[in-house]
Amino acid sequence: MESLAQGRRLLSGQRYEVLGHAVDGETVVTRVRWTGTLATEAGPLPAGTGLEAHSSMWFTIRGGRIARQENYDCFTAPSPP
Repeated sequence: MESLAQGRRLLSGQRYEVLGHAVDGETVVTRVRWTGTLATEAGPLPAGTGLEAHSSMWFTIRGGRIARQENYDCFTAPSPP
């Protein structure tokens, strides 16, 4: 919970854009693009820096519920404010 609160202070906004899904039996794969903007400086990055990541999220579904989730993220270079 502490990490969640810290993340909320670090970002002034964020967005997930779902790009697609694939289903195979109990496995659902979702491809997303995440973008965020720093609210405060983070190391060498000033406030206002744009962040972006492309992710695939692998879900195992059992009994209509998510039994397991794995994320694979690829971050792009930050964009200056």
